[in-house]
Amino acid sequence: MQFSTASCLLGDVVPSIQVLAMHNGFYRFDRPSFHEGYSLRKTITFAVRLLFIAAMSFIMYEATIPKPFDPQVSNGDKLLHALAFFSLSMLADFSFPGSGFGFMKVLLVIGFGFLIEYVQSFLPWRSSDFADILADGAGLFVYILVIPLLRQLPLIRRRWAN
Repeated sequence: MQFSTASCLLGDVVPSIQVLAMHNGFYRFDRPSFHEGYSLRKTITFAVRLLFIAAMSFIMYEATIPKPFDPQVSNGDKLLHALAFFSLSMLADFSFPGSGFGFMKVLLVIGFGFLIEYVQSFLPWRSSDFADILADGAGLFVYILVIPLLRQLPLIRRRWAN
């Protein structure tokens, strides 16, 4: 039996669906291979970019509200800064997988830390603290140190594949 590709009403909306028409009038839906326009890698990258934007929004929200989460640990605020900026660094790196974790990504993450402190300097219920920027940088630096270990994990190893 020979199959010919036919147009589908969903073809313009959902390009990952194709309709293959048989010569005897029956239709069969078939999923195209990843080489035919649909890319799981692109979908994951898009999802990670959404997470990156959501994380930045949440961090900005927490940084500007009058009573943020306060861990009952010594220097817990600095620990939260480092953890948040470790996470932001990872999300920034995975959001743009075509390049390594270089100057532009570092500038984006640290620039966001400076923006938070700048905004806090205008809020009467918050205060700007240079130690927070140092904690942000520490989180970013720890991510840079962890990258060689992350490259060994099978689940995310493909992020660094060419």
